[in-house]
Amino acid sequence: MKKKRGGQPKHWADIARLRAWYGAIRRRGGSNWTNHSLDKTFALRDQKDSTLRPRIFEAIELRDQVPKGVNPLFRGMRELTDAIEQHPQFCGTGHIFWANLWEMFKETAVSPMLVHERLHSILHEFSLVRCDPDRIPGMSQLVAEHGAASVYGRCLIDVSRRLGQFKYIEVLWSIYTQLESSFSEGYRAFVESLIDEELQKLFGELFPSDPQNFYLDAIDALHAVRMDLSGRRIGGYGNMEFEALWPIIPNEMLKGIKKDFLFPQQGNVAYW
Repeated sequence: MKKKRGGQPKHWADIARLRAWYGAIRRRGGSNWTNHSLDKTFALRDQKDSTLRPRIFEAIELRDQVPKGVNPLFRGMRELTDAIEQHPQFCGTGHIFWANLWEMFKETAVSPMLVHERLHSILHEFSLVRCDPDRIPGMSQLVAEHGAASVYGRCLIDVSRRLGQFKYIEVLWSIYTQLESSFSEGYRAFVESLIDEELQKLFGELFPSDPQNFYLDAIDALHAVRMDLSGRRIGGYGNMEFEALWPIIPNEMLKGIKKDFLFPQQGNVAYW
């Protein structure tokens, strides 16, 4: 890990999120937005004081230094990202830094309850639900015709159209963690392949000049994360092991799912 001032390690994910955000700002701004012009426009709490030069963006670029906002004259990171987000040229960049995925990269052990809450929160936000396929009208027929694996895979790929890139990886990451049990090995390998593909896309967009750098760190983090079983009851975690194998569908499909929704073309599709 890179060292902070004072010898404290700086996690690669913290470096990556800052560089990803800064890189997006510079690519959108082009040559018209230098570190100096970004400082003058966004870094100061009082924009009227034109004599100050905080050098916030220079510190971000050269030292991977996150502005803390300790100096009352200068904005901290939350204020800075919010201020830049308001500019039409940089709208939509704030989520790059504040995506929860960066924190998930740093976890090596996570509780089942936290994984469940994260997943439920995202699904609820985007009107999605994970449900026992036997309770969804029409789903049993699809499973009988195409197989549970194909139905599960189609549903998981389909939800990507509703979720943003970061949120989709967060969902996949949470499911991957839940699928730690040995009896779900095939499903877990499939979800891992989706994560691998999405991470390559994400880091290719965020770091076009060196997409493999942080991508490899992210893959290592994926392989390292484990479910924290320290609070496990004798009976396990209820339905968690089985719910991880349930398909995710839009809320409106709970009343019935049609074949054309998942299989618009004829023929079975095997995912593993």
